[in-house]
Amino acid sequence: FIELNFGSVLSKDPHHPEPLHYYLPVLLAGFFPWSFFVPAALVRAWQRKGEDTHGTTLFLLLWAGLYFAFFSAAESKLATSILPALPPLALLIGRLWNELAAAPTPALRRAVLWSFSPFLLLPGAVIVWVQTHPLPLTELAARYGVALEKAASPLVVLILGLTLAFALVLVRRTRAGFASVGLSFAAFFALFFAFIVPVMNLHQTSREMALQMDELLPEGEPMPHYSSIRDSALFYTDRRLQLIRSHKGLSDLLAAEGPVYCVISESRYREMDVQAPLV
Repeated sequence: FIELNFGSVLSKDPHHPEPLHYYLPVLLAGFFPWSFFVPAALVRAWQRKGEDTHGTTLFLLLWAGLYFAFFSAAESKLATSILPALPPLALLIGRLWNELAAAPTPALRRAVLWSFSPFLLLPGAVIVWVQTHPLPLTELAARYGVALEKAASPLVVLILGLTLAFALVLVRRTRAGFASVGLSFAAFFALFFAFIVPVMNLHQTSREMALQMDELLPEGEPMPHYSSIRDSALFYTDRRLQLIRSHKGLSDLLAAEGPVYCVISESRYREMDVQAPLV
């Protein structure tokens, strides 16, 4: 507990160095779609903290804020580190919606309606991105095995559901709007895991590669990885890891007698320009 939490702040050699703002996109994606309601919920909670005689609101603000600030200050960052900050944010957002349903003041309605604006702008942003990024779309099919049409279908369902939620809140059907947000995201996840993940899994799993490499490596020898780690490869083989971080380290490995094996991405391999066959 001490090493992996406080050590990530004090360490001079971080294992996962990331910039200060690293957790902002993590929160945006990991708490989606509720993350867009976080600003309105925080502002409303700050406004009413003095009304709460039991200090519950201040407690939730401190709970979320201290976790977020502490791990943002750390040099070494992992996306899962701020998971404990999500429950208080969920409670604050739930309170925001409950307050909107019970006493919908004009200011509160405006705040929630404005929170929907990123959802409504999302289709246009996706269209622009598709028109300006043809190469990543090609890589999407080649690397993950997912055609754009199939990848877009869960997103279309989500956008339609969130648009319906916005319309319901606009006509003061707050509880129905809240339900629409939750149900649309549940439908998105159901479609994603039913149709996208099985296809991606065939292209992304390291199980077969790991089992083949396990047969080639001598018993007890660690599995070399260059630059990044395929944790599942270690899971399937129960081997230790040898992480190679530099060009020199890779050159030293290749200088060994006999066949040498290392897990390395094709793009990294091309960058290194090493004279060894790529499997």
